[in-house]
Amino acid sequence: MSRDHSAPGLWSNRTFSVLFAAQAISLAGSGITTIALTLFAYRIAGPAAATSVLGQALMLRILAFLIFSQPAGILADRLNRKFVLIVSDLARFGLMAVFPFITSIWQVYVAVFAVNALTAFFSPTFEASLPEIVGKDQYVKALALFTCDS
Repeated sequence: MSRDHSAPGLWSNRTFSVLFAAQAISLAGSGITTIALTLFAYRIAGPAAATSVLGQALMLRILAFLIFSQPAGILADRLNRKFVLIVSDLARFGLMAVFPFITSIWQVYVAVFAVNALTAFFSPTFEASLPEIVGKDQYVKALALFTCDS
């Protein structure tokens, strides 16, 4: 990962650096999860129904985000953001740990919906935290770095 030397203040900000590293790890996990979900749907549903199961799981992913992102944004302004970020990420990790024990399609749907309901809390909280961490002068540069990783 190359550093943007025009924004030295960002990389000398320890909180920003830790947040950036944590977000990079989280995004890697999300990417792996998407691939794993595809393989998991194939394993549980079989080749004939895997596409349908995956499509419905992805629809539930979007639905969870649509339902919970607005209330989560309000809570992000009222609660300790660091707490919300840590709890939602740990809870998502915990839910992902349940996947090896899932044996039916409905359980896949519930787990996917729950993980993405938590993501709906993580995302607006993360976005609301960034200006506080980097300040107004560095906000656009910081946002650009996170946008490149998404």
